[in-house]
Amino acid sequence: MIKFSRTNYIGNEGGLNCSPGDIFQRDGNNFIYLENIFEALPSLDKGILINVGKLNEFSITQESRVKVFFNPQYGVRHISNSEARIHFTNKHSAFVHLQNVQTSSLSIGQIRKELYQYWRKRAYLDDVVNYCLVNTVMKSTKGRILYSKSSGTSVTLNHTQGGVINNLNGMIGGNVTISGQALSIGSISTTGRTAPIVQMVRFHKSKIKNKFRSV
Repeated sequence: MIKFSRTNYIGNEGGLNCSPGDIFQRDGNNFIYLENIFEALPSLDKGILINVGKLNEFSITQESRVKVFFNPQYGVRHISNSEARIHFTNKHSAFVHLQNVQTSSLSIGQIRKELYQYWRKRAYLDDVVNYCLVNTVMKSTKGRILYSKSSGTSVTLNHTQGGVINNLNGMIGGNVTISGQALSIGSISTTGRTAPIVQMVRFHKSKIKNKFRSV
């Protein structure tokens, strides 16, 4: 998985079948699945604790230090109507635009005590930074997710049939190809079978035992 720069969002690069309540052990950008809290604590009411949102659109650009340029101009270089330019400022900067997004979120506030007790039982508190709980997953039937593998990377999106690209929706079609520094860019599939975007939390050592912090 890839932690998107300057955000609380994680890109599911490996296509893991994530669900709210999944527990992972983190090793850098590698996340190793351990268990699901609803299987570990069967007394928890999954139907009450997971909230499913309405279908919507979801985008990440500027908050991740990404700039998107459409016609007529990118710097001093002209862009045609069938092109768009994306500039990634930081390593792991992310361009995300998803359609038909279904969000499922775990109501952690209702089970803080149970989670803390379980973390203590499993000795996860000994290394709280590297034990993470999935609190939100986003599934989408259509979209585009690109992230930078290095800083200062730019790519051009080209419509292969000459169609107009003048907004974010125009950048996600199957007939849009990527050129430029494409080897410095990673992509994440949005087929709808897995969650391309997730959020995770971990326990934060403080005077408040049950405090959470975003990964």
